[in-house]
Amino acid sequence: YHGTLSPYVVTCSSEAKLLHYNGAMKPWLLDSETLEVPVCTIPNSLIAYNFRWMQDLTASGLSNYKFVTCAEIWSLYLADDLLASHTEHEQDASYLEKKEDAKMWANKITQDRGKEAARKKHEQEQRKKLPGGFVAGQQVLAANDISVRGKVVVRKGVKGVVQGAPPNGPNAARLNVLFKERSDRKIRSINVRPFEIRELPKAVV
Repeated sequence: YHGTLSPYVVTCSSEAKLLHYNGAMKPWLLDSETLEVPVCTIPNSLIAYNFRWMQDLTASGLSNYKFVTCAEIWSLYLADDLLASHTEHEQDASYLEKKEDAKMWANKITQDRGKEAARKKHEQEQRKKLPGGFVAGQQVLAANDISVRGKVVVRKGVKGVVQGAPPNGPNAARLNVLFKERSDRKIRSINVRPFEIRELPKAVV
């Protein structure tokens, strides 16, 4: 193959004995907001491991591939002694550098997991805070004609989907809904009060 791939793809890692990072995209420089990260085929020895991200790929005329992030494979092989204090290595500059790199990567993993846990917790809290007991993603109907500045923009019975709290910040009296159709032909969500909508009956398609 000639050319480049984005992100970088490693297909020999299923049988490789060594995974070496020689580029600029080091594992400890990656975080949950990095859009493109190197991916590797799963090593045969880790087939049963539950990776946080996995993607199957079937190439024409080739074997099936299971890809995971190379960084997660790398993290599974962090040596415990690199994360501990050993007086016999305290004067070894190479060891100290590896130790700091390993600590940095371990801390990065912890921070990313903390961010993900905080994000999920925030979403759950936002769902609980929606007025009227509604939740984000719930399908609803306009209970009556809904007006904005005295003009009817949504007719009674029009279906919509609850988006969550108003985009300009939580409001104890309102929630944001995207309706399938608006009388003013605009395509945008609006903030409504709980009594202006009702749950979509299961029989309604």
